[in-house]
Amino acid sequence: IDIACHVATGRHWRGQPVKQGKVLYIAGEGKNGLSKRFKAWFEHHGEAPRNIKICTIPIALTDPAGMASLVSEIKAMPESPALIVVDTINRNFGPGDENSTADMTRAIAGLDALRIATGAAIFGLHHSGHNDKNRGREGSVLRASLDCEFAVEKFDATVQVRCTKAKDFDHPPPLAWTLEKQPLPWMDSDGKPIDSAILEPSVC
Repeated sequence: IDIACHVATGRHWRGQPVKQGKVLYIAGEGKNGLSKRFKAWFEHHGEAPRNIKICTIPIALTDPAGMASLVSEIKAMPESPALIVVDTINRNFGPGDENSTADMTRAIAGLDALRIATGAAIFGLHHSGHNDKNRGREGSVLRASLDCEFAVEKFDATVQVRCTKAKDFDHPPPLAWTLEKQPLPWMDSDGKPIDSAILEPSVC
């Protein structure tokens, strides 16, 4: 969400310039908290919400017909997205087994279809293995297809991101944030204030 909002607004991200553009966020899980998280980011940064479209219906990456239909819908948008976030690969996988080489290859073909047709950067969120937290779940097929991979870990209120694969550049140093509460201008049905959380940059 932090990266998506920086792309949507064109704000520098951790001191680095950002190319502004539309963002398509495909949410296969965590839908209830998404609107609060996005609102919290815009409130914290004093920005008007813009340039983000959230899709709360999971896609099926392994279904070529379904992906072709999605590509047609995206290309019909007034402006193509610069960034497409797939959250998560598992919840948007479609029929098949993510541990199957053949099925994961089909899912990667679905991601490639999105990338080639739209020209957007594809940001896929994927869970780590149950026993090995240093690698993504399933076999090596997904990782081999990536341009870059980053591991996100949470230690109490600190969130750390470190590069675990860089195809065409040196591994950047790890980055860290502190997870902080952000009040929202909303109330629940009982009149109780609603809040969410934002990431505040910190030092590793």
